[in-house]
Amino acid sequence: MEKVQSRKVVVYDNSNGKMLERMDLELPAMRSITGFLKGEWNLDAYSNSFGGKNRLGDFDASIEIDGHHLVVEFKEHKKTMNAGQLVKAVRMAKHCNTTTFFVFGRTNKPVEKMIISPKVLQGEFTPTSEKELNFLFSKWYSKAKLNPVAKREELQNDWEIANSILSEVK
Repeated sequence: MEKVQSRKVVVYDNSNGKMLERMDLELPAMRSITGFLKGEWNLDAYSNSFGGKNRLGDFDASIEIDGHHLVVEFKEHKKTMNAGQLVKAVRMAKHCNTTTFFVFGRTNKPVEKMIISPKVLQGEFTPTSEKELNFLFSKWYSKAKLNPVAKREELQNDWEIANSILSEVK
């Protein structure tokens, strides 16, 4: 279970010092709320690189196990999804062996989900809980381990490539 901290966030107007907002939030335990709010990277800086309205998007969580890829997008409400995210999830399921979980609810309080996978491209919204998500993630992991996309020797070679690259940066 992820550690959560109760935090009070206060927003002031720098020009006059007046308080604009104050709220109590349950946030994941993190070293710096300011760093979280500021973000490490501004992906908008690269928007012009992809023509038209295309732009980079981030994954909230991602893991690869033996050639199987799982992506998780956490959203407060399903109305915050956009067509581009859904097309990306469908195409990754069809062409990249990726399962995407869209999980809806407040921080660490999931209430609904939709799953797009190589076998189920048309996801459906269903109720969920932290307990169910843990079960589904474990089930996905077990299937991935039992059905690697390549021979173990080939998969091990990928670790050798990664370690070789890392040896160059040490």
